[in-house]
Amino acid sequence: MFDMKVVLLVVLTMSTTGCMVPKAVDTDSDRQQVRSRVELLLERYAANDQDGVVEMLDPSGVTILGTDLGEIIHTPSQLRALMDADFRLWTTAKFTDIRAFDFRSDGTLATAYFVASFSAAGGPSIPIRITTTWRKTNKNWYLTQSSNAVPTVGQSTIR
Repeated sequence: MFDMKVVLLVVLTMSTTGCMVPKAVDTDSDRQQVRSRVELLLERYAANDQDGVVEMLDPSGVTILGTDLGEIIHTPSQLRALMDADFRLWTTAKFTDIRAFDFRSDGTLATAYFVASFSAAGGPSIPIRITTTWRKTNKNWYLTQSSNAVPTVGQSTIR
């Protein structure tokens, strides 16, 4: 015969394990923190603040894909070389009007997709799509992946 205490304990354990809910993620706080980090990243990049951009990179690794097929960055030195080349060509850069901001987070990793207006060398402003992935380490968000593209207008198959 079964010991009723053991049966009751097994039933209670089995019934409550399905009810355990993971700790809630503070997405509003994370959204605000990551949005601030995005704005700071763009500000530092536009100012050619290489040290400031590098300190925002995930220490465990980073991948950045630029608009040119050859722009694949994995190290701070590669990023510095890219920024050197960009600013030799442009001398100035400016990001404005962050919009279509989409944010997702599980509390450890977060994505921020958005469109910003970009101007180089005082030229006309163009839209640029930027996708970023951030890793939270010691309560700070660090850029771990980024990609950007200049979208076309009037070439979509969706009409």
